[in-house]
Amino acid sequence: MKNKIKYTLLLISTIYNVSTHAFTMSDIDFENRIENDSFLFAPVYETTSNKGAFWYKDIKQKVIGPSNSSWGIKKITVRAFPESHVDNNYSDFILDNNIIDVRENILPDDAILCEATEGLVEQLNRLEIYYTLNPNLGNYPSLCSLQLKYQANNEEKENEIVEYIKNNNVIKINYSISSSVTPSVLMNVPDLVSLLVEDDVISFDDNEKIYTGDAFEIFFYSSKYPSEFYRDDLNNGDELQFIDWKRFIDLYDISTSAQMSIDEDVANEVIEIVPNGNGEEILSVVF
Repeated sequence: MKNKIKYTLLLISTIYNVSTHAFTMSDIDFENRIENDSFLFAPVYETTSNKGAFWYKDIKQKVIGPSNSSWGIKKITVRAFPESHVDNNYSDFILDNNIIDVRENILPDDAILCEATEGLVEQLNRLEIYYTLNPNLGNYPSLCSLQLKYQANNEEKENEIVEYIKNNNVIKINYSISSSVTPSVLMNVPDLVSLLVEDDVISFDDNEKIYTGDAFEIFFYSSKYPSEFYRDDLNNGDELQFIDWKRFIDLYDISTSAQMSIDEDVANEVIEIVPNGNGEEILSVVF
């Protein structure tokens, strides 16, 4: 009786929570993900924390067929299906955490989904079986499927290929999910130097190949320029921080007579002040 009630609640939840929105990877809040041995769950941004999507690690191969297609052609479909939808791990998680599953396969653009393995292709060619192979994105929770249509010359060859499919992995799945790559942050030294030149604060010495000017004027004028020149991740109107201003000032040499200079090569260089950050791998699925 308990299992019947559980199944009924899950069925009702599924019917009312089917999503009509096509989500993308950028909609997912992976920072608040929940992960176990079978799957990863992550909520959708700007929704409740219990509404989100699943990515399955417990993919199993499910063979359907062979069945007659048309004109002597037979069909076998191999589906990639999560085991957690069979052994109640998924349903237990849904009910225990009041999860609203958006019921979509949300995947990276470069995901490899149900491509035929080299072993399957070799077997089909060895047995001289006429065939076509078509991988397809699956209807959730099935991740994907591979459809094989074939015409065997004799029953023995057909039985051999059917047994091979049932006893071997014949589909390839490979994708990974990583956190976003953060771009590098740059200081636009050439534009800052140009502003000082335009304000007659510094001038260029053709012989020495340096820009020079009075230290106090450089301090004063440079502290008034927009913060976006000091780091390109800021917007006009953002307050200039001392550490960002000092980074620019430190490019200059200062003399005992309070004159400052900067080499032409340095003045023409856009400087990377924060390197780009590589995305952290969140999940990798290989089957």
